[in-house]
Amino acid sequence: MRDRGVPTPQVLRYQDCETWLGRRPSTEVDRAAFLKRYLAAFGAGTEHDLTYFSGVGNWREVIDSCESALTWLEGPQGERLMDLKGLETLQSAQDVCRLVPRYDNIIYAYKDRSRFGWDGRPLARSDKGGLVLVSGRLAGEWQVRSARERLDVQIRAWQVPTRLRDTVIEGGRRSLATWLDSST
Repeated sequence: MRDRGVPTPQVLRYQDCETWLGRRPSTEVDRAAFLKRYLAAFGAGTEHDLTYFSGVGNWREVIDSCESALTWLEGPQGERLMDLKGLETLQSAQDVCRLVPRYDNIIYAYKDRSRFGWDGRPLARSDKGGLVLVSGRLAGEWQVRSARERLDVQIRAWQVPTRLRDTVIEGGRRSLATWLDSST
């Protein structure tokens, strides 16, 4: 951990985690609680998704022990997805647009991102933008650029039907632009 003070490239002091926290960090993890928190935060996923996100394998026993709290769904490619029982699934005739940060865990919490429409394409490099999700599917990228005295949100849509681009995505772009303008 970096020590307090103004960091400069020449003067960085590091501490081990125990010194910084003032105690030895716990190595015990309640894997059942972790599984439930993962599903509550990111929604339905596979055992492989859980392993990918946590970096820890051998979840089968934990999943079996939590069976009464889980429900099973079929994914877009026929994969078996686990989720928590009792959570309402968004069933809406209305398309929903979300502009999320580029490295948001809503995407990166999953090993197989193809269920979101990810085709492995390289993304534009920018720390001032992210991804466009329309009804849970990747639909493009967004980026913030300075335009005179205000910030402008620009969207590069990927093969999105015109109706979605003109209404849903434009609505998401305007919402983010309004929020950015109010926070500057």
